[in-house]
Amino acid sequence: MKILLTGKEKGFTLLEVLISIVLITLIIGIVLPAFDILFDSVTGKTTERKVINLFAKIRNKAITSNSKQSILVVDDTLIYQGDNGEKIKFNKAIKRITVNNKKEDSSEGKMIHFFPNGTSSGASLNFVMNNDREFELVIDKVTGRTEVGE
Repeated sequence: MKILLTGKEKGFTLLEVLISIVLITLIIGIVLPAFDILFDSVTGKTTERKVINLFAKIRNKAITSNSKQSILVVDDTLIYQGDNGEKIKFNKAIKRITVNNKKEDSSEGKMIHFFPNGTSSGASLNFVMNNDREFELVIDKVTGRTEVGE
């Protein structure tokens, strides 16, 4: 049985397949680092929002429970008391925390207090995330509210 090649066969040559694989690999190599940068940015912003919400939650808990609530900053970790009385540690994606209040030091670390009348001990915290993104939180002494500083 003879097979006649007429040049009209269907399919791809090995060279065409290899060129396609090389092009796809180049495109992926260019696009993946951009996604990594985007992911780090999203992670940093999410952590920033979680920290702000944590301080707001502790302030609200102080007001509603009519008792002083505190956040302890130790070894770049935020430690606070949960609803069941257990100590909860928050340090996800945080590389470094610097607290700029001189008065509220304990033997364990820096304390930030929230009082039942809505006030706080006040503080300024500088956060450095794992991706080296930085932000500052300012806790107003009179209102106890947390704002992102410049």
